[in-house]
Amino acid sequence: MADNYEKGALGESLVAQALAPLEARGWRALHDLRHPDGGNIDHVAIGPPGVAVLDAKHWRDPITITPDRRLVHSKHDRSEVVEKLDRTIALVRDQLASDGVRVAVRGFIVLTSDVDRGREVRDIGDVRILGVEGLEAELLRARGDLEADLIEAIAATLATRLPSASDPQPRATPELEEPSELFEKAQRFYYLRPWRKGGHNRLYL
Repeated sequence: MADNYEKGALGESLVAQALAPLEARGWRALHDLRHPDGGNIDHVAIGPPGVAVLDAKHWRDPITITPDRRLVHSKHDRSEVVEKLDRTIALVRDQLASDGVRVAVRGFIVLTSDVDRGREVRDIGDVRILGVEGLEAELLRARGDLEADLIEAIAATLATRLPSASDPQPRATPELEEPSELFEKAQRFYYLRPWRKGGHNRLYL
């Protein structure tokens, strides 16, 4: 169990390192958030294309994606990892939709061990699977429309509603929490500026 914890912590650290350079490109990253259903959300990154929910996996053996879109690791079906991330995507999307904001939210399983850290991108539904070496380029490849105010507001809202998993006494969050002043400001701006429709490769594609 301790070995699994250490591997998980190493994987999360490597993903955090990969996300760090994105801060200079207008992204905001949240790490180790408490999941309301138990456990944690490894990382959430918010940038111009939308929101990326990231699950770090430091698995010893290489993964396989079968023709029928199942995730296999060490001869074991690990499709439940994809299903769990799908539920987390829905959770994050619902948190933002409760304030009337609809942005692209996509899940990423990020492989960090030596055998898979360079793995090319593959998709299973709304979940994108790739090696950590390609994460920064993949997120920057997706263009988007979110301005700095809205990115900051989304990050602040998610940090409030999904507090740190290491917080020994997380603040209870009501279902209908009042949006922050920053969030309201960004929301007003957001509705004055419609999405550009053509030619953009967003996270959600």
